[in-house]
Amino acid sequence: MRRASPDDAFAVALRPRVPARLSERESASREEVARRPEPHGADGDGMSGAGIRTLLVATATLTAIVAAAFALQAVALGRPGPAPLILARTVGKLDAFDEAQTTMTIAGDPRVATCDQHWNEHLRVAVVRVGHGPAIREVADDPIDAHDKRELDEFVLAGCPRPLSDWIGTQLGRGEPIIFRHARLDGVPVYEIRFRRAPYDLQIDVSRAESLPVRLTLRGGGIIGTSTPTYIRPVPPVWWSQ
Repeated sequence: MRRASPDDAFAVALRPRVPARLSERESASREEVARRPEPHGADGDGMSGAGIRTLLVATATLTAIVAAAFALQAVALGRPGPAPLILARTVGKLDAFDEAQTTMTIAGDPRVATCDQHWNEHLRVAVVRVGHGPAIREVADDPIDAHDKRELDEFVLAGCPRPLSDWIGTQLGRGEPIIFRHARLDGVPVYEIRFRRAPYDLQIDVSRAESLPVRLTLRGGGIIGTSTPTYIRPVPPVWWSQ
């Protein structure tokens, strides 16, 4: 399996940041985590109850900070328009999920994909499986492991909650121009949102009622891919209700 090149726009699509050079020890640790099988069951997630609570508090704090920043921008520069605030809500919603199930079509070829997110030691791992194909992994901020561009497209269209929310947050932080319009998808009101100068052409259709993506459309290389992700809330551990 080759590691996607940083020069490939799709390889860096979900991680536009360039990670610092790792020491040999850190690099070996990440490779070991990437090869390690995913944990199953409540005892294998690698996070304590306190750790999960801390993560949820941090997510809520980040959402509040983003909203406050846009409020300050509105005071200083005038109201920025609805798209950034809608996407800020979407980022907060996505961070509450750990799994996604997706029906996608690439160049007319339909397939079903799943995305699973978990913590392996101190590293966050996102794993996409398309049909009976091999697992496509992203470990922390490393580039996506994929055989080719097709697998990179599949990872993007799988709509993994945390990688997608990180990418949206990065584009918002850069102040990238946004193309925004109201539309309907199968009779359901949605917002069609695209970043004009993003590394690749991804349209995100966000439900007006739920503030979650309901369709992703990826264009590039003369090929159009679409997907309809469904996000699955994590099952709370026993201590959560105590």
